[in-house]
Amino acid sequence: GKNTKKKEISFVFKLDNLEMIDEILYILEQNNIKATFFIDAKMVEDNLEVLSEKFLKKHNLGYYGYYGNYSEISIRYTKFLLNRRINISPYCLYKDEEFLKSCERVGINTISPVVIEKDLYNYIKQNKRNGYIYEIRVNNFNIKELNTTFLYLKQKGYNIMSIDELLKE
Repeated sequence: GKNTKKKEISFVFKLDNLEMIDEILYILEQNNIKATFFIDAKMVEDNLEVLSEKFLKKHNLGYYGYYGNYSEISIRYTKFLLNRRINISPYCLYKDEEFLKSCERVGINTISPVVIEKDLYNYIKQNKRNGYIYEIRVNNFNIKELNTTFLYLKQKGYNIMSIDELLKE
């Protein structure tokens, strides 16, 4: 994260499929929240029209490899693919040292968020920290608690922002 004195927090989503994308985007829209989604570039390539329409430059897509692999070539290709239609976040999502080194070689910073597997609302209620980035695992349990979690954080005075805004220098 960044500044731990300000009540700012960010959420990212790693999508393995697009089953819940409409529900997530609806909840984000209702709460006026921008988020970053990490999606394998092969899935983006296969769904470029749909994703371009859904994201409409409001949310960001971050780098999460191509067929599960990061290489300099796949990062450059993903950048080319996305740059034409979708807002790109200048961050890679940490997976392992190979990912970290590949992103580093092409000048892209890597984030390693706190991963929330389940019980989103209770986890945030007990573990919220200023300046932190949280990765919400996309599953029925977490998405069901997403709106309640956002409302709780706003009630506590938190500004929920994209990672680009949170980490802006």
